[in-house]
Amino acid sequence: FLLCNCYSFLMAHQGAEGILEFLQDPKNKPLRDLIELAANEDEEAVNYVEFIMEEISKKFKSVDGDDGALESMHLQIRLDPKEGQEGIRAVDENLVYYFNEFGLLKNEKKDDNELTFEQYEKIGEELTFYMFHILTSQYKFKAKVVGNMGIAKKKKTAKKDYKFKTILFSPKFEQCDSIVVLIPPGRGCVTYNSLAIDEGLAYGSWLPLVEKILGWNPKFTKKKKGKGKKKKNSDADKKEQDKSGKQKKDTKPKEPLRRWGIMILDPQGLDSNNNKYSIIKIYDKWLSKRIPSVGFGGFQIPKKPDPGHRRNGSDESIATTLSSFGSGPNIKIDIANLFFIGGLHNAELISHLLHRRGQSVEQVTKGCIFLNADDPYDANDVTKSIYGKCGINYLNSTKPNGTKIEGKKVNGDPYIINRVSSGNPRYCCQSAFPSIIKFIKDALIEKTLNDVNENEEDEYKND
Repeated sequence: FLLCNCYSFLMAHQGAEGILEFLQDPKNKPLRDLIELAANEDEEAVNYVEFIMEEISKKFKSVDGDDGALESMHLQIRLDPKEGQEGIRAVDENLVYYFNEFGLLKNEKKDDNELTFEQYEKIGEELTFYMFHILTSQYKFKAKVVGNMGIAKKKKTAKKDYKFKTILFSPKFEQCDSIVVLIPPGRGCVTYNSLAIDEGLAYGSWLPLVEKILGWNPKFTKKKKGKGKKKKNSDADKKEQDKSGKQKKDTKPKEPLRRWGIMILDPQGLDSNNNKYSIIKIYDKWLSKRIPSVGFGGFQIPKKPDPGHRRNGSDESIATTLSSFGSGPNIKIDIANLFFIGGLHNAELISHLLHRRGQSVEQVTKGCIFLNADDPYDANDVTKSIYGKCGINYLNSTKPNGTKIEGKKVNGDPYIINRVSSGNPRYCCQSAFPSIIKFIKDALIEKTLNDVNENEEDEYKND
């Protein structure tokens, strides 16, 4: 039945000739094998075919230009559908709803979901706790519940109560020199409850953004010892290698290796502390000590490099440096690149932080990315300077992605933050995903070029 539906769907969009040509292509042999397994009622293959059908339908919906349609998105990892969603399964004891391994809401009895408004709301409430479970168990984030510090100190071994304000740290956060602070619209990295429930977690959360950023981290592999000695390269091979190496060096400067870390804030979590955990307090406790000190007038005080741990940009030097530091939680590396990404109303916390600590973070802040956020009215000179250099606000708009949106505030003042269209009138937090990635990469490319120019100037002075 599923294969018949798949065939009918492809026929409607591709036609018989298109399907045959597509399946006969050698590149698509894995798909042919998958269809054969599904025909033999292999459970995993059937689930995957079903997932492909849903993704194709979303893709065609996007191409058709439907209002608010998004480009196809998916998660890179398979989720565990059995653990962490007891609350979701309890919403309807008859149908038993759950999110499957692809992050899609399903039920155990029927092909389609039949949610009442009340059930819809309950799943939205339980989704927060499931997201915390996913981030800590499968993405290996470390959770720090800060909204009830009095109880946390008394019951250190107790299970974490995620109804309180919780900060999430990606693996080896203290050893990362490039940090992205995420301030999502909802708790647990949820952006839109409706999209998460109707279309899947890839569409209603920042999990794809988390996967993309952490995917930039270098992957170190141990060198395998060969049984025999390697043959020496001939003179012609050496010349060819030298020639290609020079060409690459001349065309593009080598980017330094960076370790990426993510901090996810939780502004909407309950906070029972007398001294509330504001973004200022979070910055002072977990970020400020890792940012190079700033002297009078905002000038950064350079640190003398340790000759024993000098970085030259190679894999070996970085690996050696990290291994010599160790992997303990107390080992901390200075932050060189700091990015803020804030969604909807919660994004105003970025301006609150810069208003109080802007001078401290100005030198390392490479991007302040807002998603349909309000422009600040009382920004000081430092905040305005930072936003002028690296601030951008992606808005809900029907205009093409990246189109600059002009205008003025209600009081007639010009906007401080550069405003551009996200290319979507309703879901900017998801539609701006490619633009956010490009913005971060461009910011670091510019930094790399500036560093190369500074090094060349230093070498010229030394000569």
